[in-house]
Amino acid sequence: KGIYYNELKSKYNIHPIHISRSFNVFHHLKSLIRIYFFFKKNNFDVIHVHTPVASIIVRIAAKLAGVKLIIYTAHGFYFHENMNYFYKKFHIFIEFIMGYLTDLIFTQSYEDYLDAIKYNFLKKNKIFYIGNGVNINKFNPLIFNDSNLNKNKFTIGFLGRIVKEKGIIEFLEAAEKIVIKYDDIEFLIGGTKLSSDVKDRVFKRINYFKKNYNNKIKFIGNIEDAPKFYSRLDLFCLPSWREGMPRTIIEAMMMKKCVIASNIRGAREEIINNETGYLFKIKSSEDICNAIIKCYKDKNLTKAMGVKGQKRALAIYDESKITKLQSQIIKNQFSK
Repeated sequence: KGIYYNELKSKYNIHPIHISRSFNVFHHLKSLIRIYFFFKKNNFDVIHVHTPVASIIVRIAAKLAGVKLIIYTAHGFYFHENMNYFYKKFHIFIEFIMGYLTDLIFTQSYEDYLDAIKYNFLKKNKIFYIGNGVNINKFNPLIFNDSNLNKNKFTIGFLGRIVKEKGIIEFLEAAEKIVIKYDDIEFLIGGTKLSSDVKDRVFKRINYFKKNYNNKIKFIGNIEDAPKFYSRLDLFCLPSWREGMPRTIIEAMMMKKCVIASNIRGAREEIINNETGYLFKIKSSEDICNAIIKCYKDKNLTKAMGVKGQKRALAIYDESKITKLQSQIIKNQFSK
């Protein structure tokens, strides 16, 4: 999108083919046919797919087109621990079936790696845990040392799609309790809702908070410069109901910020509870509130947690190491 997309176009041949985020079978069939003919025309050796819906369509197209090596990176399997039992089993079955069309699976989350082995999506030697990462040069707190937050305010941030499953309502309910009681705390909410997101009533609730707390709970819309956004914070919060291996947590850690998040897959792998931040119960505004107050009342500890978080991020979440690992695994497949 935008500038970044144009930069990529100067370096790579980009051919957009629309894939709907919905479950409309006819839309997906249309996308599958277009992708199949694109693959046949270009005779690719490797196809690397991402995201649950797109990965299914593209793997089918790639297999039909005779692609030599089909790779799926699971940013987070669609099934998760908090899902309805039968719905979870259904999605596990889908991934199992799709394994027959897949040569390699990369997982960003170690829990997903273990699940992929447990449910026999592929043979163990075809499943690789690669982790996740960000650009350490871009997410560098030293760059923004002079543009830090208003020192008179303790600032808590949220960054993500403004949808129910990101826990935005629980976050705002916690924020309301806090700003009523404390004058020196503010909240920054970055992000918006995608046109492809299913409809919910989130924005009706948001209008209530905008109307009543606009000076303390600030909605700043789409964020073009994420590092600058994090530089304004004392604390970052991700209250999602489900994630794969959330990049926002890694980004915040890299920017030397203490992070609090739901105790879910990915988040509990990235955060060391009580060392680099805190994990709280899913869908609990009360727990979010308690975690924020805990950080607010001991600001020195909160800063120290941010320092520890950055050290952890630099050690294991450098994207250059992740991409190098993936490239080496792919090369090894062709050298056999």
